Amino acid sequence: MKYWICLAISLFSSIIIIKAQPIVFKVDSIYVGRLKINDFPLTRIFEYQILDDSTEIVEVQPDCACSALLENQYEKKRGSLQVTFDAYKAGSFLKKIKIIYKVKENTDSTFVVLAGYIEPFDTEPFMQFPFSIGKLRTQSKNINLGIITNQGVVRKNILIYNDAPYDIIIDSIYTPPYLEIVWKESPRIFKAKQINEITLFYHPEIKNDFGYSVDDFVLFTKDTSFLEYHFTITATIRQYTPPLDQIDIYNIPQLYIKELEVSYDAEHNPIVELFIKNIGNQSLIIYEIEHDEILELISLDKSVLMPQEEAMAVFKIKPIKKNHMNELQIVVFSNAPLEPLRKVNVPFKAK
Repeated sequence: MKYWICLAISLFSSIIIIKAQPIVFKVDSIYVGRLKINDFPLTRIFEYQILDDSTEIVEVQPDCACSALLENQYEKKRGSLQVTFDAYKAGSFLKKIKIIYKVKENTDSTFVVLAGYIEPFDTEPFMQFPFSIGKLRTQSKNINLGIITNQGVVRKNILIYNDAPYDIIIDSIYTPPYLEIVWKESPRIFKAKQINEITLFYHPEIKNDFGYSVDDFVLFTKDTSFLEYHFTITATIRQYTPPLDQIDIYNIPQLYIKELEVSYDAEHNPIVELFIKNIGNQSLIIYEIEHDEILELISLDKSVLMPQEEAMAVFKIKPIKKNHMNELQIVVFSNAPLEPLRKVNVPFKAK
């Protein structure tokens, strides 16, 4: 007798726990397999049936890059959910669409799932390498090294596609003395209809310059009668600053902007006088002074300042529109380790 009582309790508990879903989907998960990214947008339909008269779908919340549309409802009992996914990157994906429904006064939800894998898009060479230099194609118009310092060698790998049906053999190379070019595979050969790789070794310490820099190198073939393979390299070179724990702050040069004056010369042309002082205990070297295009550097009386010595830089302000109000900028590059790049704003209003 005890056995039958226990069995009855167990069955009753199961009946309480198992709750019928008021919305049933014919298929609640669709795996689309492996697709190309250009096969998208992708649309799939989930058919459903509402089993309870008191149940009503109140909202559908699609996942990112998805849209969802309820349609073909028959007396609000049967219908379909159309899900569209517009892929934006390669790789596996799993999109969950949330269906919120109301049963009498209670709100609940369920999900359908769209999953699959997106293979990388097979790009044509002209899309992956949009810029042409003769028969060679590159990924960018210029080779940008970014912001670098004047210490150490900068290495940059460059991919170049040879669009010609034949190998391009480089006979000679023009480079500045601070630039080296090395081929990864066959020396000085760009193989036909292939991606080739070269490596640039840039030596800013040999160039000995600061600020925005533009350099060029040219590749010549035996039958080249003009600068067919001309490449441009850009970089912003800054003074190397060692870590603070390696700096003796009592035995270094220090740049100080003592004064800034905006005045007018005898011909009523606006000029800017910038007074620089070395308040450190070592020689201060002014490597370069950059400025806005509106400014023109007329003179710098000295570029090497001994401790406590001063220098003056004079700038001419070119003609600009009347009532033009803007802050002009001057940038001083020096060997001051605590502040190798010093920006100075020049307030000026044209009369």
